[in-house]
Amino acid sequence: MPRGQKDKLYRNFSKGLITEAGFLTYPEDSSTDELNTIIYRKGNRSRRLGMDFEPGSDGFAAENFTSASTVNEYFWRSPGNKSSLNLIAVQIDTHIFFFDASVTPLEDGNKDFAVDLTELKAPAATVDQVRTSPVSMAGGKGYLFVAGEFIDPFIVNYDPVTDTAGVTRIHVMIRDFDGVNDGLPNDAEPGFLSNEHLYNLRNQGWVPPGSSSVQGSLPGAEPATGGTDGAGTGDGVGGSSGTYYDPYNGSVTDEQRWLEERDSR
Repeated sequence: MPRGQKDKLYRNFSKGLITEAGFLTYPEDSSTDELNTIIYRKGNRSRRLGMDFEPGSDGFAAENFTSASTVNEYFWRSPGNKSSLNLIAVQIDTHIFFFDASVTPLEDGNKDFAVDLTELKAPAATVDQVRTSPVSMAGGKGYLFVAGEFIDPFIVNYDPVTDTAGVTRIHVMIRDFDGVNDGLPNDAEPGFLSNEHLYNLRNQGWVPPGSSSVQGSLPGAEPATGGTDGAGTGDGVGGSSGTYYDPYNGSVTDEQRWLEERDSR
């Protein structure tokens, strides 16, 4: 007797969860949506269980903690470049607490130091904004880098010898590619350094113009003339023929010797 034919779909979901592909060209063996599952490399799944307190834990109490407070964590590897130590940084409300990852229960590994985010909030930010906004954390070179929408970015520096930590603000600087109108053409070598021209010089290179301008004269002095690279005549540093202001070490040196030192770098 004839056999009936029927299509059968085989899906092993080994490619995991993919959310960015279109439905008409969706990759095979992938899922579009999952909830409370653990995805393994072989494509199998298991139910993600709920959460409970650690065995022997009474729960970590944080002051001023409310339902609106944010909870955020980061696994900080090798703080202070100590390879045998890992810390878990947990943001709870307005503070970041630190726990030794090797201690069980984890709350018993709570360190004596913490970071108060309200002391690092942005000038226009409020405490409620800091309390309800999670920060971003990343580790590198033994430091913990922290940034957030309503706080100044900062670094946490851990000292494994004293088991203490310090906080340092990060001052983010950007390069201004447009500059300000200083009333001077691009090839001008003014004898007087205005604040506007000083600002433009600082955004054109890494050599501090307060030490020497690129033409070899100090700000406010008569520019050097009659040569290139600062060699010529004038009242500025490098104004006499055969000398040059070295921007690498801040010294006035013979031009030929400077060229030899430059080639050897």
